[in-house]
Amino acid sequence: MKKVYILFIFSLASLISYGQVCNSPEEPTGLNLTATSTSISGTFTNSPDATKYIVLRSVTYNPVPVPVNGTVYPAGQTIGSATVVSYGAANSFTATGLTPSTQYYFYVYSAIDGCTGAPYYSAADIEGNISTTNNIPAGYYNSAAGLTCATLKTALSNIITAGQITLTYSLLDNIQIPIADTLRSDDGARSIIWDIYSNNAAGPEPFEFNSSQSPTGGFCGGTTPSAAGTCWNKEHTFPQSWFGSTSPALADLFIVRPTDETINSKRANYPYSIVGGSTTYKFPTTTSTYPGVPILDKLGPSTASGVSAPVAFEPSDAVKGDIARGYFYILTRYQSNLSTWTSAYSGSGINTVVDGSSGGGLYPSFQLPYLTMMYNWHVLDPVDARESNFNDLVYSQQNNRNPYIDHPEYVAQVFQCTGAVPVTLIDFTAQKNSSYVLLKWYATFETSFRQYDVERSTDGINFNKIGEVAGQNFANYSFPDNNLTKNAVLYYRLKMVDLDGRSRYSKIINIRINNDLSGALVYPNPAASELHIKLNEPLQSNSSLLISDITGRIVKQQQVNANQSNINLEIQDLSAGRYFIKIINNRQVINQSFVVIK
Repeated sequence: MKKVYILFIFSLASLISYGQVCNSPEEPTGLNLTATSTSISGTFTNSPDATKYIVLRSVTYNPVPVPVNGTVYPAGQTIGSATVVSYGAANSFTATGLTPSTQYYFYVYSAIDGCTGAPYYSAADIEGNISTTNNIPAGYYNSAAGLTCATLKTALSNIITAGQITLTYSLLDNIQIPIADTLRSDDGARSIIWDIYSNNAAGPEPFEFNSSQSPTGGFCGGTTPSAAGTCWNKEHTFPQSWFGSTSPALADLFIVRPTDETINSKRANYPYSIVGGSTTYKFPTTTSTYPGVPILDKLGPSTASGVSAPVAFEPSDAVKGDIARGYFYILTRYQSNLSTWTSAYSGSGINTVVDGSSGGGLYPSFQLPYLTMMYNWHVLDPVDARESNFNDLVYSQQNNRNPYIDHPEYVAQVFQCTGAVPVTLIDFTAQKNSSYVLLKWYATFETSFRQYDVERSTDGINFNKIGEVAGQNFANYSFPDNNLTKNAVLYYRLKMVDLDGRSRYSKIINIRINNDLSGALVYPNPAASELHIKLNEPLQSNSSLLISDITGRIVKQQQVNANQSNINLEIQDLSAGRYFIKIINNRQVINQSFVVIK
């Protein structure tokens, strides 16, 4: 009888479709990113053995997000601090609705689907970062390049003074304010006027304003309402009594903002500050007045360090950065006017804010305690998309911009020589080399500063000092970590120590060191009834242990608690043959195999 031999050739895809072994694929390569002001697009080279890809984005690099095998993540879902941009077969993507002038980090993992327990994600990812662009005119800040402190402040003043159009105060209500301060309601259904005093960033708005001049719900002209929420009018965030209502400051859109008329009246000409102790006014008067709305504004004595004011007005945390950057603009744009303002209106409260004597008011322009408070507000409430859009719209009306919105780093670079602003890190990065991690950071001017303590962690929570670098007023620093541990991810931060012992921490950054904890000992192997797994490193978090056969079918699974390094398995119910072990958590992937004999 003639024997017939038939050769079957299967592709990886057909093996997957028939339930064969499903291992983690290789990561993609060649990530390229391009940005606009509100979107970022990317392309990458396909992995040779993947069927799909998950793309994640984040505004921080801490921690690196890790998708969990067996979980499908739709667009918009979060993984740690990251958001899913897309999940599918395409090797391109676009993230939309982003904030201008903002750094975004992208992570792309390969995936295999169509097999038991899928999707299986690659143990490693390909990463990239890029900043969204802005609508700053080309060359607008060229004359400020390379400058710091007083010279930078004067250069910015010259830039934003040149070409500024003087607007007409009486026309702001009907023309410029509806352009610059209109945005969509929280549900996206309406256009509303944005009020910095009644905006609730954390939930429902207490009320909404529109640009109509009807007395119900819009601008009311001279009508004095009996309760908040009836009308809006023009508020000088830097009171006009402080500068004698002179132009162009009188109608400068970075000074004049639409606000609720009642709250505006309560604020009067009081300086902004931190309010503590007893208050003479709050909005809302009680949190039950508008359900879900916290206390947004307060009147009372100032408790900010060094800021003396018997009555001050404190806005909500969500707008303190907007107000601070508005004040940085005012004291930069009008620095040449400050000495006359403080001498002519010294009893108005301006002297709490402005130092009109030092250098003729040119630098630092702020009273130092007030500068410290405003700097803290700037850090507390960073620039967002709404504020960037407002900057663009003001530019369209009066032909100048707020440089501290376009370049928030200018705040530290301008005021670093005063001693009131602590040393500030412009950037802090980590780079993995063959046998070490190189940390790099870029700092502003160091005043009364001692050193940087370099700290490392294996879990992002508990840090240990691994070195120190003396402050020498360098623009950039570096530190090599030559003693790496065997962890999958390492976390770093800097402790910045002043001469008086006070300290503060940088942001936490992390870097992937090892994606697969090899060295897990499996014994006896082969085994008949019981198997022992000994790990070189304890598990960093609660994990899933999966055992699959050579077809990829999961035949046994169990949960393993964090910190375990020894695992015992009963395997007497398994048939003879080869099996694969996978232990996974959000930081570790451990793969091993064993053979069962009977």
